Amino acid sequence: MDAKHKNTGSRSGLGTVWREWVAPVAVAGVIALSVAGMVELAGRFDGRPAKKDNSAKRTMLAAQQKSAPRFVVAVRSPGTAVVVHNLRTGKIVDETMPPPKGRWYHQVAAAPDGTFIVSSFGGQRVGFHRLRLAADGHATEFTTLPRAISGVSAAWSDMAVNADGDRIGYVTYRGTRPRVDVLSLGSGAHRSWTTSSRGRLGGLSWAGDTLSFVWTPKPAAAAGQVRILNTTKPASDLRTSRAVLSLPKGSAAAVLSRDGRTVVTGMSSRDGLSLAAFSVADGRQTRVLRRFAGSDGLYRLIADRTGRYLLTVSRDGHVHTDSTRDVRGLLGDGDAALTDLAW
Repeated sequence: MDAKHKNTGSRSGLGTVWREWVAPVAVAGVIALSVAGMVELAGRFDGRPAKKDNSAKRTMLAAQQKSAPRFVVAVRSPGTAVVVHNLRTGKIVDETMPPPKGRWYHQVAAAPDGTFIVSSFGGQRVGFHRLRLAADGHATEFTTLPRAISGVSAAWSDMAVNADGDRIGYVTYRGTRPRVDVLSLGSGAHRSWTTSSRGRLGGLSWAGDTLSFVWTPKPAAAAGQVRILNTTKPASDLRTSRAVLSLPKGSAAAVLSRDGRTVVTGMSSRDGLSLAAFSVADGRQTRVLRRFAGSDGLYRLIADRTGRYLLTVSRDGHVHTDSTRDVRGLLGDGDAALTDLAW
């Protein structure tokens, strides 16, 4: 796959994103896996006390949210709408206004206080919009933000918003060569890290000033790596990032815990798929968190805005949740297909 052939500035491009990355899973059905405390608590299994969070706002938010999110916000293919799904019923609660002329919605990521950041792409520029939800899931605000970055938002692009909601990590592409941009929504400060290597860079997640990502070289001669980048350092080559874990067989996704001590990813075996925690310090496995019979590898892993709950999708479309309830068709298919989602 070549990112330069997946320019999502056209409707066909976004359709390709759906077919190659989401549709094989959505056909079988997808649902959130609500694992209370999975990411945050996983960081405490290495035998050391968790670091105290230096953000009172972030601590209060995590304490207030006692259960997994009720709503999924998604970009509908081909990027013409942002829709809100009720996670329990699968029904559409709300959908936003169409994108600006000549642009298409592309990525979405959770932010604090019931908000989401949505990206739109067109004219070699990536813009951002803030969506705010009421307690019932209806949109109460959808605002275009006065910040943008230049570059191509392609099929392999990804986005993450830090826990305080003031910085965006975004991946753009030049052909098959990725670039990581970190943009401050407040000051407009912008830094970019580039590479001359070809490959896919995705799975962005934040832990303080650290931005983690999954790097898969092209051609994929080796397993993907989880790498961490100190975003307080001067922008330079992505080689300044540090590899902390080689992904286990069958996994294409990982999430860094909010304290930066643990990586959660998946492992495949004859018994199925397991979610496991690994220490950032030495790469050792510290705990198996969940096991899923019959699942064939980890496809996507998305943390909610608090970092306490994970949305898990397996490669073969198997659906798993804490209860026996199975909501198939949550993401739809055909005209209702989705290109990205957050919760």
